[in-house]
Amino acid sequence: MIKPPHFAQDDFTSAGSDDDEIVYEPLDDVTWVDEDEIEVIELPEEPAVEVTETPPETPTGGAVEEPGETSDETPAATTPAVPLPLPFELPSEAGPEPTAEPVPAPGGPPCLYRVVIPLDEALRSAIDAVRGEHALGGPAPAALELIAPFRSDHLDALADALRTWARAWLPLELALDAVSAEVIGARRYVAGWSLEPAGRLIAAQHALVEALDGLREPCEGESEPLEPRIVVADRVPPHVFPHLVADMQRTFEPQEWAVTAIALEEAPPGPQPPRWSVRLTVP
Repeated sequence: MIKPPHFAQDDFTSAGSDDDEIVYEPLDDVTWVDEDEIEVIELPEEPAVEVTETPPETPTGGAVEEPGETSDETPAATTPAVPLPLPFELPSEAGPEPTAEPVPAPGGPPCLYRVVIPLDEALRSAIDAVRGEHALGGPAPAALELIAPFRSDHLDALADALRTWARAWLPLELALDAVSAEVIGARRYVAGWSLEPAGRLIAAQHALVEALDGLREPCEGESEPLEPRIVVADRVPPHVFPHLVADMQRTFEPQEWAVTAIALEEAPPGPQPPRWSVRLTVP
């Protein structure tokens, strides 16, 4: 076996020459091992494991990255979809649908009574003539309402209060003074004849309200204030309204009207709109 040469330490500060002789000295403190004496360790062979390479998933709905291109963004971890909460809770058990109860029409039962001034035959004929020229459907107004529908369990006392009021205020001298045309809200068209003196009619109505104090229970909702007019047509179709008012103005003539009686009307209970009938006439 060939041993490596040992170089003598030279003085590197002095200049050397190519003719200087190299002296090799033996290395006494090094142990040399022969290659044939090294014991070789053999490892047992293990069966080869076949590695299957899983192809990368192709992203859906977006562009496919070309090989060699890397993205700076780290893909977010995929989380399972969580259903959004419903805006309401579903019933645990489906039961039978509740039966809707009939809702009474405004002014209908259980509001069973009202007080009105009945229109005489001449006024009712004039109203029918105006309405017939414009083919207005539905019943024509037959009375001027003084007290809106109400409940009462004191019919005898109610009749006595009406008679007392009638002795103080009847006859009530009024006059049909002009054509009245009014738009209530956005699309309610009312046509009629205004009454004078309006102040006397309103004062009589206020006195009647005081006379019936404690004897009636008003229906739910706000009642409309008394308008000093005879209604010819209410809720007229918009395209008919200007023609109706024009015809009423063309044929109108002022006339006197003497109110000599009032009536207590009642309507049978039920979900349908009230159908009024006279229960008592005073005097």
